[in-house]
Parts: sequence; structure tokens; C-alpha cells
Amino acid sequence: MLFVSRPADIVMRQSNLLPRAPLIRRRARAFTLIELLVAISVIALLAALLLPVLARAKSQARTTYCLNNKRQLGLAWLMYAQDNRDYLAWNSYTVFVIEIAPTWGMNGPNWVDNHVDWTTDPGCTNLATLIGDTNSSLAPYVGHVAGPYHCPEDTFLSPPQRAAGWTQRARSVSMNWVMGDGIADTGDPKSLTPGGCYIRMADLATIGPGMACVFLDQHPDSMFLSPAFAVIYNPEVVAWRELPASYHAGGCTFSFADGHGEYKKWLVPQTVVPVYYTNWDWFYSYDSWDQTSDLRDWNWFAHHSLAFP
Repeated sequence: MLFVSRPADIVMRQSNLLPRAPLIRRRARAFTLIELLVAISVIALLAALLLPVLARAKSQARTTYCLNNKRQLGLAWLMYAQDNRDYLAWNSYTVFVIEIAPTWGMNGPNWVDNHVDWTTDPGCTNLATLIGDTNSSLAPYVGHVAGPYHCPEDTFLSPPQRAAGWTQRARSVSMNWVMGDGIADTGDPKSLTPGGCYIRMADLATIGPGMACVFLDQHPDSMFLSPAFAVIYNPEVVAWRELPASYHAGGCTFSFADGHGEYKKWLVPQTVVPVYYTNWDWFYSYDSWDQTSDLRDWNWFAHHSLAFP
């Protein structure tokens, strides 16, 4: 008997005709309820860990931005003195500089001619008082821009101001009262008032330019008095005439006469005062003989302002 081998291709073709075993499909395995809850818990835990870190980073970025604004103002203040025979920019305590100045011959504008309160007075948002050459002696040195005069954390507006559609008030920054001559609240030159002021850069040798505070953010409730910031010191009482701001995590940013900027975290709870949307004067005073008063914050600012021995 003869056996004839079949070609391989025929065998393959025929094998393809044979019935195949049915395919068994696997069903996709879904998350169980417990696995889903665990995944959500892990995501929530990561969010709880990361969000405060991101918030702190954002706050630090705004503090750095505010410090850069102070440095820019400080450099403008230095350049003004260099261009004006070492004389410091006018720094009047009264807001009515233009009206009173001619009575005793103040030449040139104040560093700004601007007041800020909680009313809808157009002066609160008038940027020309900050960047106009006729209203601000520092305007040419900051490039006629208003940004450096405002803290990014200052978002405070009174109900009437919000109702008027305002987005912010024009200024958060004030200048240390002792820096530069000007008009006191009595209408007299500051240089003739008790305590006096620094008039030229050479006068700062008594305190040192690196110790002399020039610009700072001021508490919103005490901005109505003037663009100058003052503390009170005499043998009987020491006081915050105005109060510094605490926008940055309970602290404030400053610039100094040598051009550097600095962040100061306040140590005394009474220094960190909430915003009440009212005009406050003499925020906090202490009897100089009262040894129980915590003067750490006041002393820090006073020693960066006054030529103490």
C-alpha cells in the first residue's frame, strides 16, 4: 500500500476549517469600595500636606515682591539725595502740603502728596499724587509707576469703597517721619519741632545708614493722617502714633538708608492689630516707667529711627 504525503499547506488549510474552542473573555477587574476609599484617603493626605506648603511659598513670594518694592523706593530716595546736594526728600506730616508749603518756603513737592482713608474721596485712588512730577519728588526716580507704593497683601477696602467698585487704595507705604524735613502737624517745619529730623544724608552718621529705616507698610486704619509714619518718645510716654502693618504673616517689610530691605516678624501681640475700617490715632502707648509693658517691637523700630545713645 502506497502512502502519499499531503502537502503541508493542504494540512494547514484543512486545520483552519476545524472548529475551535470558544474564547473565554476575562472581565475587567474594578476597584473595590475599600480600594477606592484608600485611594481617596491617600490623595486627601497628600493635599493636606502640600497645600500649606504651597500657601507658605505663595506668601513668601508676595513678601519677596513687597521687599523688592521697598528696595526700589529706597534706591529712588538715595538717587534723589545724590541729585540734590545730599538733602533728603521732603517728608511732610500733614496731607495739605501744597496749601501750607508756601507759608515757609518749602521748595519742590513732598515725596508724595497723598492721603488714604476709608471714604470714597477720589484722592484715595488718585495715582497722580504718587507718580506725577508736580506731586511727588520721587516720581522720576521710580519711573512714574505706582506699583512700588502698594503692598500686594493690602486688599482692604471699606464697604463704601467696594460698593463704588474700587479694587484697591493707591498707597500702602509710608516714610519714616524723621527722614527729611517738611511740615509738622502744627504747620511748622519739622526741623524746628521737638526731636527734629534728619535733613541731609550726613546726618545719618549718628545712627548709621544700615540702621536707619526709611520706608515701611503702614496699618490701613492709620493711613488717614499723612504719608509720614511716626512714633512718640518722651520721658513720660512712648507710643505708636501710627501703627506698622502686619500684612506678611504677622510681620512687615522695610527699606533702609543704605538701600537694603528687611522683613520684621512682630513679637508682641498688641502690634498685630486687626483692620477695623476706622481712622485710628495713637494706637498703643506705654508709660515709660511701667516695666511690665512689652516694648520689644516699639524698641526695634525706635532704634532703627531715632539716634538713641
